[in-house]
Amino acid sequence: MKGFEPLRPVLFAALTLMAFFAATVFERLIIGAADVLNDAGARMPAHQGLPRTLHRFPALADRWLENTARAGEAETWILGTSISLYGFDPCRVANAASYARSAAQFGDMLDWATRAANANDHVRTIVLELSLGEITAPARDVLGNRAALLALSLRKMASGRGDDPVPPGAARAVSCASPFPDADRDLRQLPLLSPSEVFSRAEAAAQRSERLADWCAQAPGRRIVFHLPPVNPAAIAAQPDLRSTLDALRASLESQIGSLARRHPDCRMAFHAPGAAGSHPRDWQDAVHFRSDFGTGLLKNMLAAP
Repeated sequence: MKGFEPLRPVLFAALTLMAFFAATVFERLIIGAADVLNDAGARMPAHQGLPRTLHRFPALADRWLENTARAGEAETWILGTSISLYGFDPCRVANAASYARSAAQFGDMLDWATRAANANDHVRTIVLELSLGEITAPARDVLGNRAALLALSLRKMASGRGDDPVPPGAARAVSCASPFPDADRDLRQLPLLSPSEVFSRAEAAAQRSERLADWCAQAPGRRIVFHLPPVNPAAIAAQPDLRSTLDALRASLESQIGSLARRHPDCRMAFHAPGAAGSHPRDWQDAVHFRSDFGTGLLKNMLAAP
């Protein structure tokens, strides 16, 4: 067998490549069969909400949202963080779909939403949250995207079903898009912004919305509804200096979105900062998250405004 010795490294390399190829094909078959990244048979708005597990994997969550938005048939898209996810119930708004997710990063959200909107002929209105929270870098997935996707696919295939939106026995969420329980939380301190931080936050929001505004201006009947969500009056009472931050941010956003609208005259664009007037303590989960009985009324008023 001495003549076989020189061929050993070549055979080892060939077998390694074959094994890698077989594993890759097997992995793709599993992922394709489980269809974790979007459920082709459940299009928005008939089906609502990002699966609970994917909220823990930001990059995969954004891919699911983009894929589902591309295939969806809703005319109104709701984009934002958990504030929009909990607070706006798309099932109580005509032909609407919520593509909000917990801890969504503004720039990433605009990137995938602009791509999806350009590939979708149904969407006419995009409701875009401009929240007080800091614009941070995207959260890293605990597992790499590939490993996480395979793990989620295997889990879905093994269970024979998709995610259970809310654990058994937990209080059900009010919004049909939210997979999380509707529970009260402690009030937390909210950030107080300096004048320069207020300006840079508002300027960044407008600049990052340019490509979405380009989409809006390409066809008649499209519009973007920007909004600064209200804050729990109890949080403002506990943190009196917060009011000046909110007033300054509202004025700066109104100015920046006005400039954006003037740069895109063919896009119907509006900025709203609905207050918390008329809300009751039971309408709030914490300092910033309002329940959908209150929030959906705000959403309907914004959509009805000229």
